Amino acid sequence: MGCDVIVVGARCAGSPLAMLLARRGYHGLFLDRGHLPSDTVSSQNGSELRASLRSSRLPLKGIRFRGSAPPEALSVRRRVLGRILVEAAVGAGAELRDRFT
Repeated sequence: MGCDVIVVGARCAGSPLAMLLARRGYHGLFLDRGHLPSDTVSSQNGSELRASLRSSRLPLKGIRFRGSAPPEALSVRRRVLGRILVEAAVGAGAELRDRFT
């Protein structure tokens, strides 16, 4: 069977793209050279991510925080987020091939 689109990279950007294309009826294949899901850090510099979290203001009405928490406490584990995104893409009909070069 032919393929309408191939998405290279199946992490936080590739998986949602594959899911959206599948929902629109495209037969898609999404590839990643790593094993999914994983805790692989994105291509952004980790210190840049931490700095952006420190400077962020979350608009959470009615919620108050006491004390301070490290920026890592404000993020979702990559393994958890990756699993959710990959499962959503596969559930929508996209075909995943991880460990693929």
